Amino acid sequence: MKIECSTELSFLLSVCLNLPDSQTAPDRIDWERTLQLAARHAVFPLFFHRLSGYKNVPEKILTVAKEKSREGAKQSLFLSTRMLEIHSGLHAKGVSAFPLKGPLWAWTYYENPGLRSFGDLDFFIPKESLPKGIAAMLEWGFAMDPFRKYLLSREGVVDDFLEADNQLLFIPGDEKRDLTAVELHWQVMYARFGAFFTWQELMSTKTIYTIGNREIEAPGPEFQLLLMIIHHGLIEQWAQIKFVADLVFFLRLESEGLDWDLVWGKAKEKGMTGVLLTGLQLARELDGRIVLEVPPFSHSVQTSYDKTILIWEKGRKEVTTQSFRMFFYNLRYRDRWGDRLTVLYGHFKFLMKWKLHVAKLKWYQMQKR
Repeated sequence: MKIECSTELSFLLSVCLNLPDSQTAPDRIDWERTLQLAARHAVFPLFFHRLSGYKNVPEKILTVAKEKSREGAKQSLFLSTRMLEIHSGLHAKGVSAFPLKGPLWAWTYYENPGLRSFGDLDFFIPKESLPKGIAAMLEWGFAMDPFRKYLLSREGVVDDFLEADNQLLFIPGDEKRDLTAVELHWQVMYARFGAFFTWQELMSTKTIYTIGNREIEAPGPEFQLLLMIIHHGLIEQWAQIKFVADLVFFLRLESEGLDWDLVWGKAKEKGMTGVLLTGLQLARELDGRIVLEVPPFSHSVQTSYDKTILIWEKGRKEVTTQSFRMFFYNLRYRDRWGDRLTVLYGHFKFLMKWKLHVAKLKWYQMQKR
C-alpha cells in the first residue's frame, strides 16, 4: 500500500481490504481511534472478519469489534432477505426493478455478503412504473416520507418534482418496525447534474446475479462500475472506506474481463472520466495487485485523491443536505467546461421551477409551527 496516512488508518485499510501486509498489529497504535475510524467508515463487519486472524490485538478490542460486526452482519443478511421479498413483490405487480448498490454488491463482490454494511434498500425502476411502484409500497404497509408525500399532493408540482428528483423514500409502518427504509429510484442522480443513465441504457447489458437462492437480472459489470463511480464519487466523493472497498473488490473480480472501451466511452460521454480515474487511482494505490491500464492522472485528479485521504483521516462536516457539496464537487471535477456548464444550466432550470420551490417553502414553514 503506497498511501501515506496515519498508523490507524493504514492498519484499518490493510485489514479491511485484506492487503498482503504483516498479519501482526502495530505495537504503537491508538486502538480507540482505530475503532472510531472503523465506525465512521462503516466497515465494522469487514474489519473484525479480518482482525480476528491478526496477532498482537488486545482481547478487549476483539470483543468490542466482534459485537459491533455481529450486529452489522446480522442486519445486512436480514435486509438481503427483505430485499428479495420486495423485489419479487414488485415484479408480481408488473414493476420491473433491480436492486441498487448494497445487497447486490455485497452478494456479488464480497466473499461473504454479511461483510458489507448498508442502511437501507434501494431499487431502480423505469420512471413510467412509478405509479405501480408507489401503490405496491403503500399496499405493503410502507408510508411515503411526509415531505415528498406533501409535494406530490400539490397541484402543478408533480411533474416538476419527478423531473428534478431521483427517488422516493418509503418508511416502514408500525407492523414493519424490524425493516428499514426503502427507496425507489427512477434516475441515477438529480437531473440538474446532467443526463445520466436511463433504465433502457442500464439494462442494455443485463446480467444474471445470484443473491441467496435467487437469480436476479441487473445491469452488467460495466454499468455496475459506472454506478459505483456515480454514487461513490460524484455523490459521496469517496468519503468512506466502505466505498473504495466496493471498488477494490469489484476490480479484483471483474477487471480482466471488463469491456473497458464501453466503460471509458460511457464515462467520457457523461463527463466523468476524472472521477473514474480518481477511484481507479485510489484502488490501485491501495492494492498493487490490481493492474490497470489507465490514462495519466491530471492535476485535478491528484487533488481530488489527496483530499479524499484527508477526509478519511479527519472526517468532514455534517450537513443537512448534500446538494451544495455535490454542486461544487461536480463543478470542479467534471471533465469539460461543457459538462460544468450543463451542471450550471441544470441548476438554473431547477431554480426556475417556482411552483416546486414555493411548495417546499410552505412545507418548511409548516414544520416550524
